[in-house]
Amino acid sequence: MSIKETIKELIATKREGEYWDFKKEPHSNNSDLLHDIICMSNALIKQDKYIIVGVSDPAQGCIIEGLNSTTANRKTQAKIIDFIQHLDFAGSIRPEVEVHTITIDGKDVDVIRILDRPNKPYYLASDKDGVKANYIYTRVGDTNTPKNKSADIYHVEKLWRQRFSLDQSPLERYNTLLNQKESWVIDMGNKDYAYHQLFPEFRIEFSETREGWETYSHYYTNPKSFFGVAFLKYFTTTLYEVQYCYVDEMRLPLVVPKIGVINSQKGYISYFYFQMDTIEWRLNTILGLSFLYQRDPRYLPFIFYKDEEEKDAFHSHVKNIAEELLTREPESFEIDKQKRIEEDGKGCGITPQNIGRLVREHISWKSSR
Repeated sequence: MSIKETIKELIATKREGEYWDFKKEPHSNNSDLLHDIICMSNALIKQDKYIIVGVSDPAQGCIIEGLNSTTANRKTQAKIIDFIQHLDFAGSIRPEVEVHTITIDGKDVDVIRILDRPNKPYYLASDKDGVKANYIYTRVGDTNTPKNKSADIYHVEKLWRQRFSLDQSPLERYNTLLNQKESWVIDMGNKDYAYHQLFPEFRIEFSETREGWETYSHYYTNPKSFFGVAFLKYFTTTLYEVQYCYVDEMRLPLVVPKIGVINSQKGYISYFYFQMDTIEWRLNTILGLSFLYQRDPRYLPFIFYKDEEEKDAFHSHVKNIAEELLTREPESFEIDKQKRIEEDGKGCGITPQNIGRLVREHISWKSSR
């Protein structure tokens, strides 16, 4: 669901909630803005939070009032990020914020989107304009903790449990632990297992590999590839299985990319992609993610998405331009790779030409958003 659709649904509820709040006008002072951002960041619910500016509060009917270029105190994303960066947050751990301007019923609304991250609680190390140092603020239901109080100990404890992943299932903890690359003991090619140094009950076992082939195999010096399965285990229980491979013979390990399919009026367009909010992508950071970035991204055989929302938006874009996209001249190296693939007699459902067209279009599309 797009952010516009999300906000429209929240406005339609005619109420405020644990992860959204309405403001008829921008904050008149930075103290209130900071307090709202910290409270929202520390809401216990695990999803992005929204401060929706340009919509009246429920007592006034949640009417879309809108904003314009002359609206007082209106802030851009750059201004809010700069404001947060210069505050003395404990441990220098700060909320991550985006600002989106969307148009609903012909009126502009600013959405301050606070990204959900496992770094709660966020709090200041020194006072700032009435926002107290070492006070833990949060949001319960539709109510923020007052500036002159700290949250109830019950909620504070739950926030710290979220920080240290103690509220998660073992599989959810994998998502957290796989972000800690330096904490993993791994020796791909020499040992068939890896484990987390602090929590060795989290262990990854790698199966024997078999020789195989995919279109992206030809993007490396040696087209030989080998495929296996990584078993993500908690003690002796397998929680998740991920396909992995070695490309360039046995030199570069990576998780097998997903296959994307775009159904347009010109037929199916298939390609390879990674989605950065998945457990597969996080495992890539352990296996050797840096190898994916050793070349110009225009000449890699993969698309990299931030999340499902970005993938869906790009698919919609490609469907609108599919006829023109598929007539674009391929790069000479893509034609050469296609000839090598055909000479090898492998057959190919996903062609280097279409991969290249989509990769370059994604780079251009993303830079223009």
